[in-house]
Amino acid sequence: MSSSAALIGLLVAPSLLLPLPVHHRVPVPRAQVWLTAAEADAPTEAAEAPAVDAAALADAAVAETVEAEAEVDPIEKVLSCMPSQWGAADKERRDATMEKIAKLEADFDRQQDPKLVKEMLIGSWKLLVTDGADKLATTGLAGFADKAWTTVPGHWQTFKKPDPMAIFSGEADKSFMETAEVVHNSKDGTSSLAILKGGFQVSDFAAVVEYYTRREYEGHVETGLDPMPNSWVCTLVTPTLRVCTLADTGIKRVYAKVDEEAMALDMARLNTQDVAVDPEAVAAYEEELAAAAAAAEESDDDEDDPNDNRPLWQKRIDKADGVKRTKNGTPIINHGPIGGGGGPPADRG
Repeated sequence: MSSSAALIGLLVAPSLLLPLPVHHRVPVPRAQVWLTAAEADAPTEAAEAPAVDAAALADAAVAETVEAEAEVDPIEKVLSCMPSQWGAADKERRDATMEKIAKLEADFDRQQDPKLVKEMLIGSWKLLVTDGADKLATTGLAGFADKAWTTVPGHWQTFKKPDPMAIFSGEADKSFMETAEVVHNSKDGTSSLAILKGGFQVSDFAAVVEYYTRREYEGHVETGLDPMPNSWVCTLVTPTLRVCTLADTGIKRVYAKVDEEAMALDMARLNTQDVAVDPEAVAAYEEELAAAAAAAEESDDDEDDPNDNRPLWQKRIDKADGVKRTKNGTPIINHGPIGGGGGPPADRG
């Protein structure tokens, strides 16, 4: 067994598994994890597998990569876990895992030819664990989980080799990088799939930039977008494990390599999973609507008045200066329109 495969195996050691909430324990299709070409087995018949805490999974995988001893089959474990956060693990375990990752990273040659790093990235990957402050955990990379009642229970990436003939194929989609995320909405009790498509490049010192120009969500497709970058440094990549480190924050994202077919099954499982409606989420949404309505009532709607023929620039200046005007543009003062007789005659004695 390779050291990388052993690392993932240790990550799923029973003593390290932390159960997820009951509503996350769902049947999972039995599928393979892409370990190495020699170790990969064909998918077997469907079977139930318990959900696994991803932080424990990452911890055990890292530990086994270092120790390379236990013969543990991690096949269903990776595909039944949901992305976790480093903070979910106790400090001792988290520190120990980070120490092991640091050792592996120290042995990884970031000065090797970027083409070699790019070659090792090719394939499909599933996110195991990241930091709670990472946008993957807060809004999702696609940005569709930015509400208090939305979460991202699954995040996958696929790196491909560019097709040199794509420019001649006539197909609109010439992407060779794809990120997919399942978004659960506890306000509406729904699940949706968000997909980003684009490309990626690897430069010196294993610096990687993903860029996306196409976004798909709930049947809507946006194309021709300004490139949406996702930059990170590849501080470790093996046949089974990838660690992305964000240069500006130091946040580490740990991915496991998975078979493309298994990834599709995993994606479908989470996207068809029942999502319970949370009364607190509904209440939060209603409060948000009420606050927006109150703010709208307090705002000055003069700019939207179809009978107000003032130039837009004049409306904004008057609003900034606190000047009120009649529909025909006459300034209003506290005793009525100027020259309009809205108050007692001025005392000119």
